[in-house]
Amino acid sequence: MAQSRNKRPVLLGPSGQPLPAAPSPPPEPAPAAEPESPPAAGAQPAEAPGATPEAQKDAEARTQPSPPYQVRVALDVDPRQVPATLVVLLPFDPTEAYRTRIEAARDQFFKSRDTLIASAEASIRAQGVNVSDPRRAAASMIERQFMAQVWDSAFGAVSGAQVGLVFSAALSGGEQAIGTMLVSPFDGGRMWVTSRATLLGDRFGAWAMPIQKRDQMPATAILNRDALAPLRMNFARIRV
Repeated sequence: MAQSRNKRPVLLGPSGQPLPAAPSPPPEPAPAAEPESPPAAGAQPAEAPGATPEAQKDAEARTQPSPPYQVRVALDVDPRQVPATLVVLLPFDPTEAYRTRIEAARDQFFKSRDTLIASAEASIRAQGVNVSDPRRAAASMIERQFMAQVWDSAFGAVSGAQVGLVFSAALSGGEQAIGTMLVSPFDGGRMWVTSRATLLGDRFGAWAMPIQKRDQMPATAILNRDALAPLRMNFARIRV
């Protein structure tokens, strides 16, 4: 995972407090114990085994397992470009899913591309937007909108604990960053910290950072400019 600092930032929640450890699911209720039969006459009562505080803590830890994935996420970019972004934990590689969806939707997009570009170009000219080539600007905008729609469609049904809003670290300053915690009970080998499609300066793309189950939890994912994966249509720009 890419990091822009030698030291990991102290992740804070929106209220300014340090993020706590990931919550553990409540333990399942214990089955009802069967009534014991009365001791036989003359039998000596059995002595209860001693229970130390350490043994009690170990027993509680076994009954309250932590979720397999606990990821703290920080957004380390200029807040003037991306003040915040929505992030999710996905149990599949979103980049591969994007390639498949692009292939499926490509023909439909090409059929309507010229009409969409012409409409966007007319809007740019009517608004008096100062661009050197309105048609090229319109084509770029339509392309980004289409790719963003295809990329974001990969975020089907995810649980609330797998979704978070993370703000730019520069809003806090120093070595502190307003972060978010993502948690998932998924038990597979990898998950991906994934953002929605975004425009970061002159780069258009999304974050998709793999987290291994074998990584020490809670893991930390730093979303910065270097980690932003570019999104492409047919992995080459549309020619107009």
